[in-house]
Amino acid sequence: MKCTPMIFNTEMISALLEGHKIVTRRPLKPQPTKSGRGYIHWHSNIYKTMVNLDAVNSLSLLEGFLSASDICPVASIGDLIWVRETFQGPLFDTEKMPEYQENSTKFETPEYCIYAATDKKQEFYDMDDNLVCRWRPSIHMPRWASRITLKVTDVRIERVKEITDAQAEKEGMMTTEASQDAAIAGGLGWFERPSVQFKNLWQRIYENWESNPYVWVIEFEVINQNIDKYISKMNDDQKETLAQI
Repeated sequence: MKCTPMIFNTEMISALLEGHKIVTRRPLKPQPTKSGRGYIHWHSNIYKTMVNLDAVNSLSLLEGFLSASDICPVASIGDLIWVRETFQGPLFDTEKMPEYQENSTKFETPEYCIYAATDKKQEFYDMDDNLVCRWRPSIHMPRWASRITLKVTDVRIERVKEITDAQAEKEGMMTTEASQDAAIAGGLGWFERPSVQFKNLWQRIYENWESNPYVWVIEFEVINQNIDKYISKMNDDQKETLAQI
C-alpha cells in the first residue's frame, strides 16, 4: 500500500467534506503518443517501457494484461492519498508555550490547525513574536496536518472530454437541479450543466481543455481522518481480528 499526498483547492476540499466529491482527474505526464503501429502508447516509469494504452483499456480485466491501476504513478487501487489544503498551524494558547518547547510533536495534529475551507483566518504570534494573520499554502502542508484521507477504489484512463454530467457531479460540481435553482434565484435565463462546470474548472487550472488530454480517473472513499491515525486504527483492527481467529 502506497501513501501519497495530493493537493486540492478550497472549493474541492468543501466538496470532499460534504461527500459530493468521490473522484478526481489528473493529466497523464507525459501525454500518450501514436505508436506508428495503430495504437496509442505511453511510457511507464514503473515498468520502464512503452505501454499500449488501447490494450490497457480494453483487455485489463483479462488475466496477464496490465490495468490502469498497475501503471498509474499517482495511486493504485487500495492506496491511500493524504489531502493537502490551505491551512495554518500548529496554533495554541500562549500558556502552552512551555509544553510546546518541551515537546513540539504533541502539537503536530489536525486538532491544532485551522483550514481555509472551513475556518476563519486567525491572528497569531510567529516565532519572532510578531502578530500575523496568514494562511500557509497547501503545498507546504506536512503529513501530520492533513485531516482528510482518500482510499483509492478504482483507476482508469480516459480523455478529459469524455466526462458525463453524472461523473462531473462526482467530481464535486453542482448538480443540474442545484444549478437550475441557483440560476432562477439569480434571475439568470441560463444555467451550466455539471460537465460544463467541470470544463470551466479544468480550463482555469490546466488551460488545455481543447487538446482533450488523457487523464487518470481516480475514484476513492473519503475518510475524514489523518492518514497516520487511520493506518494505526486499521492495524489495530487487523490485530484484533487475528486475535479472534
